Amino acid sequence: MIKVDPIKCKGCGVCEAMCPEVFKIDANGVSQVIGETCVCNLEDIIAACPENAISQE
Repeated sequence: MIKVDPIKCKGCGVCEAMCPEVFKIDANGVSQVIGETCVCNLEDIIAACPENAISQE
């Protein structure tokens, strides 16, 4: 399961730019998980998050 911590997320959009199939910035400016099927390298996306707000269980 992919999670975004809404407290840490600042809505920079890096995750959405890297994998729009899984992440979307919502109206409140926070990233939301919209899908679980990632054809991208999720580890790269987690590492790219400047706020360390993305995790995978």
